[in-house]
Amino acid sequence: MIPANISCEHILRALEEIDQNSIPKRRNATRYHLNYGGKRYPPKYVISLANKYANGLELNPADFSGGMESNDFLKRRGFSTCKKDQQSEVIPATKVANAKCTNHDIHGVKKHNERCPQCKTIVKAMLERIYGKVIAHVVPDVKRHTLVPFVANKVDRNAILYTDEFPSYDTITRIGYKHLRIEHHIKEYVRGSIHTNNIEGFWSLLKRGIGGVYHSVSAKYLQSYINEYGFRFNHRKDRKPMFLTVLERL
Repeated sequence: MIPANISCEHILRALEEIDQNSIPKRRNATRYHLNYGGKRYPPKYVISLANKYANGLELNPADFSGGMESNDFLKRRGFSTCKKDQQSEVIPATKVANAKCTNHDIHGVKKHNERCPQCKTIVKAMLERIYGKVIAHVVPDVKRHTLVPFVANKVDRNAILYTDEFPSYDTITRIGYKHLRIEHHIKEYVRGSIHTNNIEGFWSLLKRGIGGVYHSVSAKYLQSYINEYGFRFNHRKDRKPMFLTVLERL
């Protein structure tokens, strides 16, 4: 049985991991594909990985079925699937487009992330879990003297902050916040209610959107692109068509 708490955000994180690490030979699709961003992924393997971000460990493929069970689960979360023979060749997973800066993870493998010291522009975001609202803004760096005032200016002091182990957050409790952390460096993704999956889901949507639609953006106009995807994210559950919401602001 597939755990019901696996969300769209967890699935997006699984897709991003596949893009970075590729698909193991024994986990390729046999009958169906999940379609996303012009690529195709094995539905069962995606769900297995998504469970790691939802519940802390990869789901054993023997514990649930492929085909109808997996496809229906993914469709209920907004994804589309199709039969494998509808396309003769599987589109290989690739890394996020235009990831020019590099950093090292704990295994020494080079990869890009928003903390890379070589980046000319760094973006900081906060997400309110209950209502799903995100605030994203370009900042010059991720040093403590930059991030702490940003948080203090945007987040109510009665809020609980959920972050990873990044040291710039070390002193955040001194200004009145309750602060809970998840330790990504030891492969910890969820501990009870403590996780950063929501905001990382937004980052995944932002990076995939820019890479898939615009391909490359300059630092000068980065904030405008971030505003677009922040607006989309914050109004994703509105009953009113998003286009009408935009028109009302003109």
